[in-house]
Amino acid sequence: MRTLLLSFVIFALIITEAESGICPGFTEQCIGEQTCCLLKSGTYGCCPYANAVCCEDDFHCCPTATQCMSSGDCERTRNDIFKMMRLPMKLIRPLNK
Repeated sequence: MRTLLLSFVIFALIITEAESGICPGFTEQCIGEQTCCLLKSGTYGCCPYANAVCCEDDFHCCPTATQCMSSGDCERTRNDIFKMMRLPMKLIRPLNK
């Protein structure tokens, strides 16, 4: 019973961290539903998309269910009518301390 309670508390803390926009390491936080993305500098920035995909260039991000393209666009990853839809990548805003 004690193990179950401890597991529940840990799970609740993880969910709260994800929902509050707290970045890994608990030192930085994004507002609203923004997503934390690691920047080249080793610090975190905030992507304006909720549950975003952080691009490999560590400078841009794309909406969920898309992938970062070398063309600078975000392309949907699902095979549906929106496959050809391209969205612009967004800049990751560095956090000000």
